[in-house]
Parts: sequence; C-alpha cells; structure tokens
Amino acid sequence: MRRAVLLAAALALGASCAGPPWFMGAPLDGRPSIPPTRKNLSFKERRAAATTARTKGQTVVEIGHLIALDELERLLPEQLQRLVGLLERRAVDFHALGRAIPESRDLARLARLDPARGAALVRERADADRAAGDAWLAVGATDEARASYERAMQLGAADMDFRVRALWGHPPPATTTLAELRLAIAELPLRAVPPLAFAYVTHGGSEPATLARALAAARQERLEGLAARVGDALRGGAVALRGAGDGAPSRGAGDGAPSRDAGAPEAGAADGGVAPEVAARDVAARWDGASLDVPAPVPVPAELESWVLCGSTISARLLPVVRAHPEVLDDVARAVAWIDLLLAEDETSPEILELAAFVFGRASRFGGTERMLMELTYASPDRALGMERGAAVWERLGRAREACAQWIHAARWRDDADDPTWRRAISCARRDPGAGDWRGIRGYVLGRARPDRRAALAATLDAP
Repeated sequence: MRRAVLLAAALALGASCAGPPWFMGAPLDGRPSIPPTRKNLSFKERRAAATTARTKGQTVVEIGHLIALDELERLLPEQLQRLVGLLERRAVDFHALGRAIPESRDLARLARLDPARGAALVRERADADRAAGDAWLAVGATDEARASYERAMQLGAADMDFRVRALWGHPPPATTTLAELRLAIAELPLRAVPPLAFAYVTHGGSEPATLARALAAARQERLEGLAARVGDALRGGAVALRGAGDGAPSRGAGDGAPSRDAGAPEAGAADGGVAPEVAARDVAARWDGASLDVPAPVPVPAELESWVLCGSTISARLLPVVRAHPEVLDDVARAVAWIDLLLAEDETSPEILELAAFVFGRASRFGGTERMLMELTYASPDRALGMERGAAVWERLGRAREACAQWIHAARWRDDADDPTWRRAISCARRDPGAGDWRGIRGYVLGRARPDRRAALAATLDAP
C-alpha cells in the first residue's frame, strides 16, 4: 500500500515537472502577484504615449517619450521635428535656470537631429558646452569636463586657454598678466582657482572681489597657507571683505581688467549652479528675448498636476512652487512621480537631488534617500556644504542619528577648528552617543586649534 502511494506521488511529481514550459511560474490561484505593467515600453507604445501626452498638453511627459524613441531610432519624421522644437525650448529653460549640463546635452541632440538648426545655434552650443565643462570641473569630474571643453573648442568658444590649463592642473604661465589672472579667477570654478590665486597674490594683485573669490577658493579646498596669504593681502589693503566667492569683480576696478561682454555668464555659473545668482544669467542676450514664462507660484495653481507638466521643463515650474509651498509634497505618491520626471530631466542638479532624498524618505525609501544624498555630495562643488544639506534632509525626516553623522562628516571634511559645524556635531553626539563620541570629537577640535584660541573655543563648544 505504501509503495503504491509513493509511486502515485512520484508520477504526479513527474507529470508536474514534465508539463509544458509555459506553465512554469503560473500563479496557483490564477491571479498574478506582479501587476501587468512594465517600464520598458515598446516603440509603438512610446509613439502612442507621446501622442497622448501631446493631446493632453503634457509637454514634459511627451519629450521623455520622444527622446526614448530617438534612442531607439524609431522617431517618425513629424516626431523628429517636434522633438527638435521641444529640445530648443527646453534648452532655453535650462539656460535660464543655470543648468549648463542638461542644456548642452539637449543642444547636442538637437544638432544631431537637425544639423541646419544646430548650425544656426552654434554660438549657444559653444557657450553651453563651455559652461558645462566648468560645471563638471567644479565637482572634479575631469573626464566629463574634458569632453565638454573639447566640444566647446570645436564650436569656437572663447576664453578656453586658461580653462584647459586648469583642467590639466597646470599653473598659469609666468607671463600671465594680472588682468588675465583676474578674469580666470572670476570665471573658473573655485576648485580650479588656487593656482591662479597664488599667482595673483604673488604678483601683487589687489582687486577686492578677486581676492575675496580667491579666499573662498582657498577655504573650500582647505589650503590654509594660501588662505592666510590672501587674507593678509585683503587686510594689507584695508579692504572690507564682503561676499566671498559671490560673483564677478566690479567693473572698472584695479588690475586693468577688461570689461565683460554683456552676454557672458556671471562668474558664479562656474560653480555648477548652486549659488542663487546663477539663475540671473541674461537669457535675452543669447536666446532672442526668450525667457522663462512661469507665473508666480503664489497661490498654488488650481490644476497643479497638469500645470507642472505643460511647460518645457518640470524644473522651472515645480521647484519654485515647492520652495513657496512645501505642503504640495504631502501627496507622497504624486511627489515620487514628480521626482522621477525631475531626475530624468537633470540628474546633476543639487536642488533636485536634495528634494529627491527628502521625498524618498517621506515614502520610507531610505535606501533611495542615502543614494540621493551621496549623489548630492558629489554634485556639490563644496563637498562639506553638500553634506550639511544632507544633514538637514535627515533632520526634516526625523532621523536624528543619520543627521548627526552627516554633521560630523561635514565638519571633519572642512577640518577647521573654528568651523561652527563642530559645535553642532558635538551637540547632537551628546544627545545620541550612538552617533559619535562627543568627547573624542571635542578633544580632536581643541587639538587642532591654535593654543591662544583653545580656551575661547572650548567655551563655545561647551555652550548649551
């Protein structure tokens, strides 16, 4: 009897294994456990989705499908011309937002799809590639910076000599004039400024804004010796230090610097679009009077979901609304969908990465938060500032331990005993010993301080 049962079981098992392969993995109750949706649409589905998005006026969604079709080499002729027009409009938005990297990408795609239109925009493409090279150089991405600079030179961009030297880490030639040094210090990202700043101070440069930017570069790159020399030059000239690193030097100041072309980007643009003044670049001078046509975000538009999708970029419409009305992120599912569109549009923007980290945390996707904050740190020319922004995100999410770890990392990155971030790091470590050893941190900071500063610094660090 037992042998018969075992034989029947073996036959049943054999029959189930020998069944047709299309039954393998079939749900036992007839209902699939994974929804029948997929992200990788076929080219026919992409075409249909692009048409639907255009009918609904969802330009942001439409351009995403058209770019996917271009990459699949499945664009229809009418879709190709539509994409060319949308890319040009979106590049204008990116230019006004100070986002040179996606601007240069869109203009490169446009030129490939429509060489005639690309030739008509050769100056815009050259400027965008040069600015993109600056933005990549600002974060230490030398391979990407080199590629952007090479394209800019091929398109005839001006002021490339000192950029190429900075890319390769070469100091300025001994014959470089103060006016040339001043221009390079104003235009290059802070990361590349120290060799120029050293030459400028050595040759007696005294223009206040140039020295201020040189000092900001020395501090960002943690070059204490250079910072001391620049500081001495500022004090020696009895100049009040105002707005270190905040823009181009004043017109008509010392050193005999030439005046800047009105259509050129401001100096702050070289630092990857983090500084607020980057967004104030003169769009009209380069784009035939075009500019962002975005109504004021107060009050919130009645049809917010459709309104943010009908512009050339979601960034230009959504980000100002979020700044003024953070409560629009309370619908977490909708916010996550917005983040997907924002990242597809520009994955190098520190503001977008910071927002993505927060939204993912609100959705309890903390792994996504960690990844976005790592990207944010990389995308920030000032790494310590990127870490501080990450700490603020963790605080907003109510994750005190992760926030404290970020504050400690930011303070350690600067490694300046007088950095006020140390006090914040010690304070949070006292509240949560699991985040760090506050006594060890305090001892390290006091050990780094000058002897004459230790008593005062200890009182600051111990203050409640």
